[in-house]
Amino acid sequence: MATVDFINRTSSTWIIAIYQVPTPSEFTDSVSWKQTRVPASGQSGVTWETTYNVALGDYREEDGARFYRASQILPAALGTQWMIMFADGTQRLFPDGDAPSPDQIIIKNRSGSLANPGIGMDGSAAFYVPDVRSDVNFAFSVPPAPIYYAALFQNIELGEVIGSNVDVGPFELTFSEGADKVTLTAEEADGSIEVTLTYSTQPSLTLRSANRLNPAPGLRRWR
Repeated sequence: MATVDFINRTSSTWIIAIYQVPTPSEFTDSVSWKQTRVPASGQSGVTWETTYNVALGDYREEDGARFYRASQILPAALGTQWMIMFADGTQRLFPDGDAPSPDQIIIKNRSGSLANPGIGMDGSAAFYVPDVRSDVNFAFSVPPAPIYYAALFQNIELGEVIGSNVDVGPFELTFSEGADKVTLTAEEADGSIEVTLTYSTQPSLTLRSANRLNPAPGLRRWR
């Protein structure tokens, strides 16, 4: 189990969101996958298990923000294939054997319509591929150590696409062997937010971030 704790020593309420950047990233929309709202002088955290899922998502835009809501999420082991088909009047995911590589999850769209397949972890979708045409396969490659990022937001919802809406950050989270917990501490300093990352088995790392930085690494600015 991985844990991210957030200690907010600023004078504002912040939402800390955790997201993932997949391989390949240029075709995907990463979304807020785990998050918690923490008031000034407060603290909270999120935890997750490294268990994988496949997902189908419905897309919407609202007030300039972009969102996915999962219409289906199923447990999925690495090294498996899945197929999207129409059944009972809707798109659904079905198991379709083994993937060529043990570090892949492959999703094939055979529904006859555009689909938004995705994968995630711990019962939630972490990223989606938008508008996959029918008869197209998409292979998600999962590294041995998944890449996580944390960022601070004034406002964000679960399933919201992450990009230029990042307020502070992002910060890459590296869970090495034996380190399964990181604490992010935010403090105000010289008109910016100073965030310190402290791992359970690693030295602390201090990074300074001004508000409204560039979009997070690997993410597209627009759909």
